[in-house]
Amino acid sequence: CLWFIILLIVGFKRKLLNARSIGLGAISYSLSLIIATATTYFLWIVLQYIYPNYRDILHGFTYNGHYYIVAFIALSIGIFFWIYRRKFKKTTAINLLITPIGIWLIINAFLTLYVPGGGFFILPVFIALSIFSIELFAPNLSHRKTILYTALNIPVLLIFAPLAQLFPVGLGLKILFVSALITILILGLLLPIFSTYKNLSKLAQLFFLIFILGLASAAFTASYNSDRKAPNSILYVLDADTNQAYWTTYNHQLDEFTQQFLGEKPLKGTFLSQASMSKYSTGFTYHQKTKIINLPRPTVQILKDTIIDNLRTIEIEIIPNRPVNRIDLKSKNTLHFKSLAVNGETLRSNHAQWLFNTSQQKHILSYYFTQGDRQLRLAFQIDQHETPDLEFFESSYDLFTHKNLKNLKPQFKQRTQNMMPMPFVLNDAIVIKKDITF
Repeated sequence: CLWFIILLIVGFKRKLLNARSIGLGAISYSLSLIIATATTYFLWIVLQYIYPNYRDILHGFTYNGHYYIVAFIALSIGIFFWIYRRKFKKTTAINLLITPIGIWLIINAFLTLYVPGGGFFILPVFIALSIFSIELFAPNLSHRKTILYTALNIPVLLIFAPLAQLFPVGLGLKILFVSALITILILGLLLPIFSTYKNLSKLAQLFFLIFILGLASAAFTASYNSDRKAPNSILYVLDADTNQAYWTTYNHQLDEFTQQFLGEKPLKGTFLSQASMSKYSTGFTYHQKTKIINLPRPTVQILKDTIIDNLRTIEIEIIPNRPVNRIDLKSKNTLHFKSLAVNGETLRSNHAQWLFNTSQQKHILSYYFTQGDRQLRLAFQIDQHETPDLEFFESSYDLFTHKNLKNLKPQFKQRTQNMMPMPFVLNDAIVIKKDITF
């Protein structure tokens, strides 16, 4: 910051900087950031409506995702060059460089306070300030500056340019706007190099063309095949409290496999208060009532319910009466847990007052039967004024092999070679849902 301030003072004293040109640079750079990120953000939303099957890729990165990365980075570069296409005729590169350096300094101030591990983000600032210093103190190097400035920025390109690709790969294409943001942040530091280019308009048009070609390539690879399989899901859910049964799915776009269970006109949404048994909190999208098959209902026993020292201590035992693989327990209301033990294993935490609460995350636990145990015993303490309103889901992975379900659906088509079970969700399972109230 001190280095930057000294350079600003020197620049104004030598009349190489002026407020009007810096203001012009601030407007241009802000427009680049806003237009590139906003266009990318909203265009991706539009693309999800054009291709609704994208929403069934729960981790968010589609099979053709790299085409979209290329397309939107090219769009961001095109927008940047289009906005700056005439700016170098009105002012100098160092006036336009002030705002990018200032924004990078603000980013580094934030990282210093909240994300110290991101300290390497200061490297582009050092390089930009070095270029700024050369512009002020060694103007005679101007005829060589394209090569010099390019060489200086090689570390920036090697370290930061890959982030524009890695963010959407790691976090899903909904983060494409971050790729646009990173792209513009990098381009801003390269303005002294671009000031030597003769025709930014044609460069902008070139990158707009790459954007169109990227979208076209993505469109040609948007459908599924044996290498890019369509994820789909189906569950049979028996509500033991209402004595009703449903076929249900997590898919936004139904296919021939899911429609054979749900029918042509299934009901939208979920029939449960919270229907998320998913890594990404994915809820049911469609459901359809069906016949009830004979399934042994689980036994729920309240072993203990006492209040000691302003804490309510509860012990319950859930005993499945059929072979099951998994139990999920959720809370319909907000509970503050002081302690929790599952089959004798105690959950530990360093939190001072409460172990955890369900104000935001209603899912308390998922328990998988792997050791031959056939019951789930819970012991927990909560605030004495809270009344637990729980629901649990007992699941078995035998949707296609259970003899009673075969009687209900004797003929059904298996998944084709272009399909696969949807990952990250409870799938191909028979589920019994039951409430536990106190």
